[in-house]
Amino acid sequence: YKAVLRCLTAMEQFDVVTVSSPCTPFITAGRHDPSDPRIQLTFNGLHMAVALSPTAIVFENVPSLLQHAGGATWRKCLAILRDAGYHVQHNENVDAQQLVPQRRRRLILIATKRGTARSLDFGAAVAELTSRPTVTLKQTSPAWDGYYFHQNRGSGGQCLYSLDGVSPPLRTNCGT
Repeated sequence: YKAVLRCLTAMEQFDVVTVSSPCTPFITAGRHDPSDPRIQLTFNGLHMAVALSPTAIVFENVPSLLQHAGGATWRKCLAILRDAGYHVQHNENVDAQQLVPQRRRRLILIATKRGTARSLDFGAAVAELTSRPTVTLKQTSPAWDGYYFHQNRGSGGQCLYSLDGVSPPLRTNCGT
């Protein structure tokens, strides 16, 4: 963590830093274990972003992060950003299929340095995003043809999905 941060701070100033930590500790299919070590990756990512002092920080994860550990995880995320002088806006109901070919909701947080000349109309940004057409697998993988195969590692369930649609979240496990 510290070695990566040293390398990054030696670079020029960043305008925007994105943080997308593992969602596994927070997903509804997970155990919601408050001691899961992957949770620290979320905090480390936000600390690193703050240390780089960009104008804006974009954080993405699953909406259920808001309820993890009774909301304590989310409050800590907010505190990291607010204590560093960032104004925080978020929306926990962003439809990912306007960005990637997956059928799932995402939590998007945008933190901007207080006192920056330009403010962000987050509501308008979400509205514009959700007005976009759905992204299909065929659009993202034009060399593919027909269908793609998914096998659930746990149950062994198998499914075929059309490339003309979006992929269901992996937690649907092929309907098993």
